[in-house]
Parts: sequence; structure tokens; C-alpha cells
Amino acid sequence: MNYWLAKCKTVLTGIQPTTKQAAFNTTWLLIERVAKVLSELIVVFVLARYLGPSQFGVLSYATAIISLASILTKLGLDDVAIRFLVENEDQHDQILATCWLMKLISGLLIYALLVISFYLSQQSEIALLICILGLLLPIHSVDALGFSFKAYLNSKSLVISNSIALLVGSIIKIICVINQQPLEVIAWCIVYESIISMGNLSIAYYLNNDQLVAFSSVSINQFKYLLHASIPIMISGIAVTAYMRADQIMIKEMLGSEALGLYSAASKISESWYFLPTILTRSLLPVAVKLKQTNQVAYQKLFKFLFRFLGLSSAVIAIFFFFCSDFLINFLFGSEYIAAKNILIIHSIGGFFVCMGLVLGLWTIVEDKTEKMIINTGLGALVNIILNFFFIQDFGILGAAISTVIARAFAGVFVNYFIRDLRPVFKMQVRAFTK
Repeated sequence: MNYWLAKCKTVLTGIQPTTKQAAFNTTWLLIERVAKVLSELIVVFVLARYLGPSQFGVLSYATAIISLASILTKLGLDDVAIRFLVENEDQHDQILATCWLMKLISGLLIYALLVISFYLSQQSEIALLICILGLLLPIHSVDALGFSFKAYLNSKSLVISNSIALLVGSIIKIICVINQQPLEVIAWCIVYESIISMGNLSIAYYLNNDQLVAFSSVSINQFKYLLHASIPIMISGIAVTAYMRADQIMIKEMLGSEALGLYSAASKISESWYFLPTILTRSLLPVAVKLKQTNQVAYQKLFKFLFRFLGLSSAVIAIFFFFCSDFLINFLFGSEYIAAKNILIIHSIGGFFVCMGLVLGLWTIVEDKTEKMIINTGLGALVNIILNFFFIQDFGILGAAISTVIARAFAGVFVNYFIRDLRPVFKMQVRAFTK
């Protein structure tokens, strides 16, 4: 372990001058995400105990559908827009306005399709939840303003505005539980929290720029460039979400809401730390773009360090979950959910491959090879769906966890060897743990 720590320190020393601002920015993002994850987990634990496995499974199913739909409404713009802003500072307003309008239109269209589809399915409880939670899709179009803060590594205002909304939303949801409100009221609270968050984001943007983004700044040329660059990421994102959430949707359809409630409890714990590698990789996007242009040696060291550091971190966390699964399930969710302990152990192994995939995604964005991600994430989604179909029938919810880990391994590591443009990443992944 000392050897690996020494290697990480050497790499960090080489890239430190370039990453000081990113480190400061990452610190603010970490503050927000830690606060967000902790508060969300507390709320989830309270909701899970209040609702019970069956109703908690219904809520998990609805949120899984919205998560899948949100990938379509984001259009893969998040990281592409940040890259465009870093490379074209003089077109700041055009890029933001175009992104906002694109996300708003797609959000409204997807919301309409979801409402129609689920009402035709005659699943009244699910349809009502989709109708309420689906409002998040157009509301989150305002997220486009956040691209500016992230591109220029200035997330302090963004963090403060989001934290206010988070605090208010969490308090309201807990009050709903105390007053024993029905599931649809809790869904409305989730929407209300997002409205506050987007309103605060607009205020923060105005205070930092002395103006708001106007749709009059929308550029047809930017629309074409953004769409062309983001479509591969959107398709890849759909595949990623499919193999991250297909298990939940299939469990609900094959085993019912209660089984999904147990599985969701385990996955909430095992995925609770994913915000750390996500923030790290996203915050380093502007740095990676600059390093690629100015210092190829430091650029290569940065990615080698990320693979090594995140891989070792995920292994330590998986070991922790292995020894503490019983305690965590009992303490956080209660004895009703104790059957989820083995799911937690298996599911936590997938964290290693999630980290590999996040760094891979960063590399493809910087190298402008995002279209290659479609192949490995698509195969990962396909593997997950096929394995789920057989494994859930044979092993129940434990089979879903096994399928998810295998799918993540395919998408995050093994498929890279067979794609010529991604083979350099596979070599970096191997060298990160051998040299």
C-alpha cells in the first residue's frame, strides 16, 4: 500500500501547478455533494422505514424511469458544453442559451410522452408518480446555467445556492413523513425542491454575471455543433443508465415492488459514494483539456493517477461493505430489509468498474472520441438486460446484482481492449495497477 501511495504522490507532484484551481473547485463541489448525499441518504432511510419495502419499491421504480428519461432530456450536453465553453470563451452566451433551449424543448417532449405512455398502461399509482416527478425534466433545463460555473472552475456560488434548496427540500420531506403524508405528496416535495434549486441557480448566475441568459442569444450554428458532439454521449448515457437502472425496472416487472424495495435499499448504500469519483472526474475536465493542449506528459500522468487512485479507493470501500453489510442494513433501513445484505456485498464490487468507466468517459470527451463509448456502454447495457432476464429468474434479486457487476466490468474495462480507439485506455488501466 505504501508503494502505491508513493506512486500517487509522485504523479500529483507533476501535475500540481495545473490542478490547484481544480482542487479548490473540487473542494466546493465535494462540500455540496457530501451535504447532498448525506441529507438524501437520511431522507431515503426515513422514507424507506416509513413506506416499507413495497411502497419504497414503487417510488424506486418511478425514479428509475425518470432517471432513464433524464438522459434523453440532457442530450449529452453537460460535458460537451463545458468543453465548448473552455475552448470558446467568446461564445459564452450563445452556448449557454442554446443549451438551455435544447434541454427545455427535449424535457417538455419527453415529459409528454411519459405521461401519455403510463396513463395508457393503466397503472394508476405509477402513472400519477410519473406525472408528478416527470415535471423535473423540463425544470432541470435551467441546469444549463451551471455549465458556466463548472467550465471556469468557480463552483462556490453554485454550491451555496444548491445547498439552500437541499436543506429546505429535506426538511419538507421529513415533515411529510412525520405527518404521514401519502406517496404522491412526497413526490410533489421532490419537485418543489428542484424548483427552489433552479431558482437559486438563476439568482447565483445573475449575481456573478450581472445578466441572465436570453433565448435571443440562441445560435443555430451552436445548435448544430453541440448536437453533433453530444449525440454520441447521449446514446452512451442511455446505455449507461440502462445497465445502471435496467435491473430495477426488470425486478419490478418480474418479482414485484417488494423485491425492488429490498434491492433499492442495498443499491442506495453501495452507490452512496459514487458522487466522489463523479465530482473528481467532472471537475478535472477543464484541466484535462488544458493539459492535452500544453503538456502531454502531465496529461498521461493525470489519467494514470485517476485510474489507480479511484481503483484502490473502490476496493477499500468494497471490503468495508463486505464486513459491515449486516450492521448497515439493520441500522439504516431496519430489520424489514435484512434480506438485502447479500445484495449489498455483491453490488459493492461494481464500484471498481464504475470508477474505471468514469475516467474512461473523461478521456473520450477530452480526446473527442465520445462516439466510441456507444459501443462499450451499449454492450454493457445489452449484457445486463440479457443476464438479468436469466439470472433474476434463477437467483432472484441476487441475480440482478451479479448481472449488474458483470455488465459494469464489460463496459468499464474489458470491451476497451477490442475497440481500437479505446485500447490506449485499456493499457492505461492495466499499467495503473502494474507499474
